[in-house]
Amino acid sequence: MNNKSDHKKLNEEVEQALQSVDGIQRASAPPFLLTRIKAGIQSAAERESLWFKIASLLSRPAIATACFVVLLLINILAINFTDNFSTNSTSNTIAQQKDDYALSVISIYEPETNEPY
Repeated sequence: MNNKSDHKKLNEEVEQALQSVDGIQRASAPPFLLTRIKAGIQSAAERESLWFKIASLLSRPAIATACFVVLLLINILAINFTDNFSTNSTSNTIAQQKDDYALSVISIYEPETNEPY
C-alpha cells in the first residue's frame, strides 16, 4: 500500500512539473544586444591602451590637484623671472640709449668726409 501511494504521489509531482512548462516560450534577446557586446569588448581594449591609463591616472583628484599646483608655481616663477630680466634689460637699454644720443662737439679741425668707409 505504501508503495502505491508513493507511486501515485510521484506521478502527481511529475504531472505538475510537466504542466508547469506548458506556458513556456522561447527566450528572446533584448534589442541591440550584439552591438552592446561589441561596444563592451572595444571599450575593454581601449582601457588597456597607454593613453587611457595616463588619462585615468590624471583624472584622480589628488594627482590633478598636484599637477595644477605645479603648473601654477611654474607660471609664477616664469612671471617673476621675466620681470627681473625685463628690469635689468631695460636699465641696460636706457644706458645704451644715453650713450647713443650723447652730444659730441665736432671741431672744425676734424674734416668730414663724404665718402663711405
